[in-house]
Parts: sequence; structure tokens; C-alpha cells
Amino acid sequence: MNYRLFYVLLLFTFLLSCQNQSETPTTKKIEAKPEKVQVVELTNSITQKEKTDGWELLFDGRSLDKWKGYNMEGGAIPATWQAANGEILGRGKDNLITKEKYSDFDFMIEFKLTEAANSGIFYFVQEIADQPIYQSAPEYQLVDNQTYLNTQGADFMHKHLTGDAFNLYDGVINPAIMKEKWYTARIKVEKGKVEHWLNGKLCIEYDFNSTEWKELIANSNFNKQYFAKNTTGHIGLQGWGNDIKFRNIKIKKL
Repeated sequence: MNYRLFYVLLLFTFLLSCQNQSETPTTKKIEAKPEKVQVVELTNSITQKEKTDGWELLFDGRSLDKWKGYNMEGGAIPATWQAANGEILGRGKDNLITKEKYSDFDFMIEFKLTEAANSGIFYFVQEIADQPIYQSAPEYQLVDNQTYLNTQGADFMHKHLTGDAFNLYDGVINPAIMKEKWYTARIKVEKGKVEHWLNGKLCIEYDFNSTEWKELIANSNFNKQYFAKNTTGHIGLQGWGNDIKFRNIKIKKL
């Protein structure tokens, strides 16, 4: 037997085996999955495009500099209204109005109701001594629909549900407004034509110049001396005893 040849073959086999093992991966590469990025919703802000289009913030999330109390001197703010946690919180029966007056405008606001909350958004508000805010200004109704329907009944709540023009027009949609959920109200006024929107859907439209409107006012229980006599005025937020919150308030002059 040729031992030299045997050992050469054995060494060759060993080296070949080592080469094959080095080419075979011993561990599996695990690719790390990218972490999900949590998107934080921005509130009380407008985009550059909105600014270019003419939108203006009426609440920066920190102060009430652009608001005042209804019929209060010197821009005073009622103690029942405050800015907290990026929201305007109302918890009494005072009313808050913009310092500035508006005529034709597009107005948007988010609101959140508590149980049995009853509030509203007024437009064309006039500050009249010894007169409640609703005697001069039409109102976009905000209310806990389901609670009031259950306690007051559908007949009583006719023209009194969220999105309605209070005591004047009832909306084509009246969703079951859920407590502690944010909704978006929009009021657009242009050349006497008024629109109420709720969550992107049109609720009501009417015309200040129409015979129908004039007849409604004549037959209403509003003070005929003051109600809707001006198409320029403040925008107001109503306090009615139950907590209500607002945010993302913006306006565009038309």
C-alpha cells in the first residue's frame, strides 16, 4: 500500500471539507423591522396653503386673545371660559365672542359635548345692553341630540338639534351626536346666503334676502327690534351650564 498517496488523499479530503463548511452560513441573518411611527394629530394650526387662501386662526391653543366676554368691557374674559390643554373650555352660562366683527365669511370649528350639553354658535352678534345674545344673532345649534330627544321628545326638538338654525330651520341630517367625541361645524355666509355644515355635510341653507326668511322672523319669538338686523357682527360661543369644548377654530373672510 502506498502510504504517501493515502495521506495525500486524506489531507485533500480534509481541506475540501473545511472549505465547504466555511461557505455554509452557520447563522441566519435577521433583518430588523422598522418601528411604526406614531402620527400625532396637529390641532389649532393651519397650513401654508390655508394661509395663502386667506384662512386665519381664531385660537392658538394657548390664549383667548382674539375673544372677549359678551357685553363685557375692555376685552374681559368670563371666569367660566378658559384655554386649557389646547382647547377652549366653557362651563357656565356666559357667552364668548370674537373681538372682531365679520360680514361674509367661511367659519370652521371643532366641538365636543358632554352629557346633556346645550350650546350654540352665533353669528352677526350685536352687543346690546340688557339683551341676551340670542336676541340679535342667528344660532347654529349644538346639543346632545340623543339625551334631549329622549327627555324632551322629537316634537319639542324640532329645529333644536345640532346643525339646525335654532327655532328657524331644521337640518336635513341630525346624527346621534355622541358625547366626548369631536365634530366639525362650519358656517358659510356670502351675499346673504347662509349654509350650516356638519362633518362635511350640508345641513341647512337659507337666504337673508328671501321672503321666506323675512316671514320666519316676523312669526318668530325673537325680538323684532334687534334680531338679524345686521349682516356684520361678532361670532359667539354660547355657555348654557354644561361643559363644552372647542378647538381648531379658523375663519376666512369672503
